[in-house]
Amino acid sequence: MHFTVIVPLVLSIVAFVLSFLALFAGHKEGFMEDYDVVRLNMSTLGHNLIPTATEEADPASTTDGFLDRFIDGVSDRVSDVINDIGNDVADRLADELGISEWYSLHLMDVCQGDFAPNVTAPNAWLNVTNCTQPSPAPNVNLTKMLDQELSVGPLRLSLADLNWPDSIEETMDKVNKFLLAIWVLYVLGIAFSGLAILGSLAAFFLGFKKRMTLTNFVFAFLAALVLFAGSLITTIGAKEGAKQITDIGEDIGISAEAGQKFMIISWVAFAVMFAAAIYWVTQFCVERRSTRRRGFSEKRHQKGSF
Repeated sequence: MHFTVIVPLVLSIVAFVLSFLALFAGHKEGFMEDYDVVRLNMSTLGHNLIPTATEEADPASTTDGFLDRFIDGVSDRVSDVINDIGNDVADRLADELGISEWYSLHLMDVCQGDFAPNVTAPNAWLNVTNCTQPSPAPNVNLTKMLDQELSVGPLRLSLADLNWPDSIEETMDKVNKFLLAIWVLYVLGIAFSGLAILGSLAAFFLGFKKRMTLTNFVFAFLAALVLFAGSLITTIGAKEGAKQITDIGEDIGISAEAGQKFMIISWVAFAVMFAAAIYWVTQFCVERRSTRRRGFSEKRHQKGSF
């Protein structure tokens, strides 16, 4: 038994577990919900339709701006709701519209819910109300999802009433593509790190052999490679996607943020797998040098015997 193999074995297990958790985070309500890839904040969706103090002071502005865009075709209850919300927009607007305050995008599903106790409370936590059925890289159609919720909400609205920009859905299509890419890479990362675990166990019981060491290095290197690619795509894609959604949706009250916790476990998984690869390449070099020394020593011994 070679006890130093415990080092790459433990590192491979850590990478395997972290990759598994990253892949299945949020696959059911309440499970690692704060480890999302991207989270959309809808708590102020439609705030642009509420008259400001200036607009309230100018009846013509109120009629032309707010009433024409929002109340036209909607029941008189809308006016009462808006007046009742008043300065408590962040806490009540999403509820009055009939939508969730946040939507989180995971690798296997999409979850939604509200901020508890409310969105303005310090250290508000995520209260999950629903998650979609887990599936590989869910195709998120945000427009359809929100339109359905608005249509059955208290005000019976549609996204058209909220001046919903079409470019948001175009950005979401890009997000869907990079979520699929991340999903594939993490599946490969789990597979290769699993093989690295088996290879480390084989080396532990059977001892160091050149072919086995090289095979373990290949497994560890491939696992590190795909996890690096997954982490890089996550970091760039999530941040850029969140930025674009926030820029586009700023006028109607939509913001997004990349999942920092997901990125952390993603990069840690890569780091430990990379360390395991370094161990195996170092071990390979040590074995090769040792083999050369033995060969050189044997040649000198043979020459000396003559």
